Amino acid sequence: MISFQYKINPTLDTLGCPSGGSAGGVRTTMRALKTFTLLLSAVCLLGCKPSVPSRLVAPTPATAVPEFQQRVGQRIVLEGIVTHTKCPQVLGVDAWELEDFRGQRVRVSGILRQSVITAADIDPMVANRGPGTFYSLEDMKYEILK
Repeated sequence: MISFQYKINPTLDTLGCPSGGSAGGVRTTMRALKTFTLLLSAVCLLGCKPSVPSRLVAPTPATAVPEFQQRVGQRIVLEGIVTHTKCPQVLGVDAWELEDFRGQRVRVSGILRQSVITAADIDPMVANRGPGTFYSLEDMKYEILK
């Protein structure tokens, strides 16, 4: 009579793959955990909105505010956000004193002054912002707003 001996390896499952606490099972679990973490992170990042605008809004040119011409020489109060431009401005009025407060909301007051720069006044060898009508505040006082 012929007999066959069949030995069962307790560390292999029915398909011949490692089972239980073996390295293959841990590897599969870690891969699933990494995939879940990656998907969860992607959903969180794609669902969040930035707290600041994604694009900067161009400052309002001084010439776009017609009532400034009528207020030259008068004390005025402006409230707005300091621009992120080389020459910081609040609502189109130059405010060099506010260089350290770009992007912040401020209230400024002072005597409105007007400067008219023509093409003849410009030295082409010196950096400038070109001809135009520009406004600034004399004796400027400011307050940072929340």
